[in-house]
Amino acid sequence: MVPSLGRSMVSEEPDTLPSAGIPSERTVRTAQPASAEPDAAAAPITLTPMTPTATATRPPAALGGVALDGLRPGERAGDWVIEGPLGAGGFSVIYRARHADRGAPAAVKVLHPELSAQPDVVLRFQREVETVRRLEHPGIVRVFEQGQLEDGRPYYVMELLAGVSLDQHLRSRGRLSPEEALAVLEPLCDALEAAHAQAVVHRDLKASNVFLEEDGDRRRVVLLDFGVAKLLDAPGPSLTSSREVLGSPSSVAPEQLLGQPVDVRADVYALGALTYRMLVGEPLFSGDIGALLRQLHLFASPPRPSAKARLSSGFDEVILRALAKDPAARPPSPGAFLEEFRGALEAARGASDAPSGAR
Repeated sequence: MVPSLGRSMVSEEPDTLPSAGIPSERTVRTAQPASAEPDAAAAPITLTPMTPTATATRPPAALGGVALDGLRPGERAGDWVIEGPLGAGGFSVIYRARHADRGAPAAVKVLHPELSAQPDVVLRFQREVETVRRLEHPGIVRVFEQGQLEDGRPYYVMELLAGVSLDQHLRSRGRLSPEEALAVLEPLCDALEAAHAQAVVHRDLKASNVFLEEDGDRRRVVLLDFGVAKLLDAPGPSLTSSREVLGSPSSVAPEQLLGQPVDVRADVYALGALTYRMLVGEPLFSGDIGALLRQLHLFASPPRPSAKARLSSGFDEVILRALAKDPAARPPSPGAFLEEFRGALEAARGASDAPSGAR
């Protein structure tokens, strides 16, 4: 029996925002190794309550059709000097920044000014910081500190990653082999298990929220953007009606669409959808209208991966079980899904190695 973990205590960005702390194109890492924060000797971060304040803003610039909130290169967020915007979404803007003394690069996420006057949004923004810091896992993006700008807008500072999102990788590369998919799934499932152990359900797992950090010959798979699904449960039309589709209609679990209690198996469903895309090279369901995708996730039978790509039929059972409409019919955890995937891969390898007369 899988226990319900309750609500995620985080908030994040819609699909119009490049993955948190990530440049939209490949960049060269100039920071310290991934295992270190900008200042390993720095004092522990203490999260203090943020108070909502009304703010006066300059006429905003725009990025990707979304208005920016006015921070210019050279301005400061605490000890961090803003260098320029990385991305913008309905909730915040993410900037590239550099520490004023150490020169270490980072990404700074700043809440939009109009949302800084809404206490519930400010609280969720702070809870996001607390949640991600509590997780502390090499496969989850790291947060270094948080604070408030002089005008009261909350911000937090996170690691700046170098590489591409899994979505970008799949768009340029096409489908992955089962072995390549396993190399992504192993660290990704480990990160999800760490989150679930802390009673956090991601609820927006998709290719654009998985980042492939490149550091020489080393690749690190990083899970990003906790909290979009939490915002789907937030009160008020400004947070719910405008974000219903942004909780990723490409991979949202049926129970989440129906507003039913959600546990770790919602992430297992999304894992099934993500694995399908990796192996087949296209989304589980396609469509430009969120309402259509909603109906497909609720009622349509998922296609068999082996009918779309040259794959062993053993992968069909694993992926379709993860995509069951009933959460009780899915694997109970990401780790269980991973073991089933490994079993299908081993069976496929055994079949390919067997003499032709024995098949």
